[in-house]
Amino acid sequence: MSQSAPSTLAAVDALLEIAEFSPTPDQKAEILDAYPHVREMLQRLKHDYGFSDEPAHVFVPMKF
Repeated sequence: MSQSAPSTLAAVDALLEIAEFSPTPDQKAEILDAYPHVREMLQRLKHDYGFSDEPAHVFVPMKF
């Protein structure tokens, strides 16, 4: 297991408890290693869509 900050350990433990998931120690080590990468990916997602926006109306294929 990598050296994770106590706040990261607490966050992962809380999320696992909410999900009612009891991983083995090896699984938990993998989750802790992946957690920072997942958080980084989530921060890249756009969050400024309005409630009435639908994917077909906000996707602009010419940007890709």
